[in-house]
Amino acid sequence: MHNRYVRPARAFMRRLCFLLAILGVNGQTAMADPVTNPCTAFGTNQVTLTPQLPNNFNSRNQTNADCTAWQQFIYANWPADPNNPGYPNASSTASAFGNPTLSDLTVWESYLQSTEIFSSTQTNSLAKKVKQKRPLVLHRVSKTGALDLSSIGQATGEWLTDQRGNLVYYDIRLNPDEVDYIYNANPTGKNLTWAAGQIACAQGAGGFRLPSGYSNDKTCEGKAKIFGGNVGAMEIKAAWIKLPEDGSLNYRYLTTQAVLLTPGADENTIKQDRPVTVGLIGLHIIRHLPGAPQMLWTTFEQVDNTPDAGKHTVNLPSNPNRKPRPSYTLYNPECDPKQDIYYQCKPNWTPNMAPQIPCDTTSARSPDNCIPYSAPLQVNRVTPVESTANNVNAYAWSLLPANSVFNYYRLIDVQWPNNPSTIQAGATPPLTTGDITPSNGTRIVANTTLETFVQNKDSCMDCHKYAATASQTQTAVVDAFNKLKLAGSKAPRTLLSTGTANSVSYASYYSFVFSSSTTR
Repeated sequence: MHNRYVRPARAFMRRLCFLLAILGVNGQTAMADPVTNPCTAFGTNQVTLTPQLPNNFNSRNQTNADCTAWQQFIYANWPADPNNPGYPNASSTASAFGNPTLSDLTVWESYLQSTEIFSSTQTNSLAKKVKQKRPLVLHRVSKTGALDLSSIGQATGEWLTDQRGNLVYYDIRLNPDEVDYIYNANPTGKNLTWAAGQIACAQGAGGFRLPSGYSNDKTCEGKAKIFGGNVGAMEIKAAWIKLPEDGSLNYRYLTTQAVLLTPGADENTIKQDRPVTVGLIGLHIIRHLPGAPQMLWTTFEQVDNTPDAGKHTVNLPSNPNRKPRPSYTLYNPECDPKQDIYYQCKPNWTPNMAPQIPCDTTSARSPDNCIPYSAPLQVNRVTPVESTANNVNAYAWSLLPANSVFNYYRLIDVQWPNNPSTIQAGATPPLTTGDITPSNGTRIVANTTLETFVQNKDSCMDCHKYAATASQTQTAVVDAFNKLKLAGSKAPRTLLSTGTANSVSYASYYSFVFSSSTTR
């Protein structure tokens, strides 16, 4: 009786193996080896292909930080609810996550841009007039600049040009919790889009403290209040590049349509330029949640960006769903210093390490030491991605659909507070770093697309601990700066620090959005 059931099964397996051989399918590659889950320790946040945000950061170690980071990435890139922008679409399935043929906004793409929030016309709701993807107007070239999305420089003011001669553009967005806090945390007087409102908030009993969610938050006056979705404030900083018009690389990128404004262009250009396809190459996710009052500082990149320093290769785990890269986006291994008259093929370098000077549009080389926006710049990664992040990357990729564009994105690193401490009302910068980990003595956390020129110098908290509220003097400069629509070193960056000797500067809870976006 027993053998009557075994023999047909064996015969079936023989026929199946024969069929696979005919089709050229190798059984070993048809079913990839399982990837070890590194997020199994007690207290570690899990990585699942669901739009769920981790609700705490109580286990203080790098593995938990990296697992938390990937889960936040999945949440942020889940398709947004078309009827409730800023939140995930509960009807979307895991099998559709990152499908390049779909045109849905991701959750973070449906967040308001910082320039929308701080405009003179208050946007009280996250509801969009247009539910489908609307073209971005990208003109920011500095992730911390005072310009709307029409500039091109990084935190240090320099711009970045890819190997196809296209500028990298930047996008800053805030989630519903932070937007709600900005509009409604200061119930008396001006809201936090005003310099006066920010100062009043900092002086209140509750102080200036971005929400951490999960019913732990208070208004500036110190009264308990729930903000937005009750998941904590989240800021997104994104780097975009123009993709080839033939669509040949779209399968490797999160894409959207954007109008790319040339530095110095005025608002009329928006009506004249046509949208082009841009791809995401860098993403910061900064989030305040319970257990991390000094925030989690998470950064991701597209895998084609750059090689590791001194090599033509990348410290990258295998992924059977990822096709080989056609080329590096920000690095040319065949670069000839004799032909690269601007950067001499030196990675992460500007002449004399001074700010770039853009060439006058009316002259090929005026002034003599200027650099055209179209000149490709060599970039490499100074600090290779370490093994903990790579183990989490490999596991997260194993959960993704084979055609997901997120097979081409990797976690670079996360900074987290090893000794978290509460920020008191009336705090002034610099704020405590909470023993931010990893520290610079261990490794510097940097994104090659967002901190290209300071990869061997500064991590996130080195700068953000100095973030301050806007001053009355500064807002006038920022407003004028916006109207000029200048970029790169054409912009009077030094004016942004202008203030009066008697002005009081309060801490803006590690966020530069307030000092760089406030215009009144």
